Amino acid sequence: MTSPNSPDRDTPDAELVRRALDGEERAYTLIMRRYKEVLYRYALRYLGDEDEAEDVVQNAFISAFYNLHRYNVRYKLSTWLYRITLNKCHDMARMKKARRFLQRLVPERHNALPDAQSAIAPETRLQARDDLQALHSGIAALPPRLREAFILFCLEERSQAEAARILGISPKAVELRVYRARQKLKAMLG
Repeated sequence: MTSPNSPDRDTPDAELVRRALDGEERAYTLIMRRYKEVLYRYALRYLGDEDEAEDVVQNAFISAFYNLHRYNVRYKLSTWLYRITLNKCHDMARMKKARRFLQRLVPERHNALPDAQSAIAPETRLQARDDLQALHSGIAALPPRLREAFILFCLEERSQAEAARILGISPKAVELRVYRARQKLKAMLG
């Protein structure tokens, strides 16, 4: 593990990539440590499920490792990793959609027991928690193109230019998508 004063902490991404391509496993480990939290937070906000977000980030790092030779050092490594993570989020969303479709085709054999949470009266819940859940649900309900731009720009605090590079669109398109996402959220949340 690197200490806060470790020289590796300040090593540029391009240098770590070069060292990883030369076979130095520790260099790729440093890349993962550097980006795992922000990528996890992004995937969690996109998917809304901690386990799925963890799986997505792991798959993104595996994919990045096997495709590291394709990384172009003229661009920020974070942008490339966000794009891979976004692709893995799309994959996970498609798998979930297919799973729901198959579950509708095959009826449940057992009736589910009532959820213990459903017995709690709505009056006992904290308003802040309800508002936060409503916001998460609202974000999840946004069309994917709007949700991607909104999460990157508003929640992950990426610049319009970086969000545009991650999404493969223009900065103006990011601005427009964020605007539309905000309008839809306002309408959904009242």
